[in-house]
Amino acid sequence: MREITNLSWPGTPYGAEQRPFGRPAQILTAVSLEWVDDGERAVPVCASAVYLRVHRTRTLPVDVDTIGFGFHAVVIERDEEAAQLAALVDRVLVQARRHAAVLAGHSFTDDLAGLHALADTVGVGVPGVTALTAEWEDRREQQRGIACLFDTCCDVRPIPCQSLADACATYHVEVESLPIGPLTVASVHALYESLVAEGDHRSGEVLLAASLERTLTVALVAAAALGKYAWADPLPVASLLARETWDRFTTFDYAASLSGCR
Repeated sequence: MREITNLSWPGTPYGAEQRPFGRPAQILTAVSLEWVDDGERAVPVCASAVYLRVHRTRTLPVDVDTIGFGFHAVVIERDEEAAQLAALVDRVLVQARRHAAVLAGHSFTDDLAGLHALADTVGVGVPGVTALTAEWEDRREQQRGIACLFDTCCDVRPIPCQSLADACATYHVEVESLPIGPLTVASVHALYESLVAEGDHRSGEVLLAASLERTLTVALVAAAALGKYAWADPLPVASLLARETWDRFTTFDYAASLSGCR
């Protein structure tokens, strides 16, 4: 597997509760996955998590110059690594469920169902997925001791069950200039096939970047919808991501792609 992160402790992102010498923090965590169909089932090939610091009781004013975020993204390079990716995502979900202030996804019931089906097939334990599958359906009933659960498809007001692009328009998250943009099922499959069959590592990094575009977008929409963040001018996802990932890719220059150099 190939992974990129800007976290010093990617396995324990929630501070002192999980690692030594850290400070506990209120964190909004967003998670998303990219999938391919192998002819028998949906298989996760890429996943990412984005972490935003939030305040427990008040709205934080942010803009393109002041906002920062943590991220961790992973892409598999062989079909056999799908189970390993599912287990890694489950660990992220276990931690977020207990330690995050908010856990956000977009149409996340689909991701949870896919992870559960894969785990059943390959015999991997996914306690985080199992717990969240039931809790996600009842997420409007806030449960003591776990994160607030938020789905940017179904929980955005005033109109629920929106596309992510519509939710971005509602909360002024600018996604029109994304270098990669939303991946289709076909484009994910093509990039993954190029990575696995041809060893094209650039395709893997494009998958990582696209996953982070989506997950950062979900995180920002959730932060605005829940009153955790507020901003005056539209927040450009591409510029924020380029600033945080400028030194993380080896074969793909995300910042240059903002100018159309893809």
